[in-house]
Amino acid sequence: MISLQKLNTYSPRKIGFAQAVGVIVYIFLFALAATQIEKLQKPPEIIAATIFLTAFVISALTCGMLVLGYPAFLALRGQIKRAAEVVFWSGGWLALILAIITLIVIAFYE
Repeated sequence: MISLQKLNTYSPRKIGFAQAVGVIVYIFLFALAATQIEKLQKPPEIIAATIFLTAFVISALTCGMLVLGYPAFLALRGQIKRAAEVVFWSGGWLALILAIITLIVIAFYE
């Protein structure tokens, strides 16, 4: 585990990249689990809706912690500029990864 002091030695670009990769890995694993669960017998609609909404909220919390946890820590310590840079880079890396995945899907699955 990397200490918070050591995180300050990494550039916001590298931290943003690590956060973006963490989100992509989480989304992939969640999608993999969801597709496997989908193969099981379908529960009643009210149960399915409850499971879906609960999973959505947990996903939002998880992704929020992955992307905003460290910047929030920085902001609370008064490092607003660095916090904003980390959020910016995380969003930029996520957009780039999304574009690459989209291009791969278009190129190979049409």
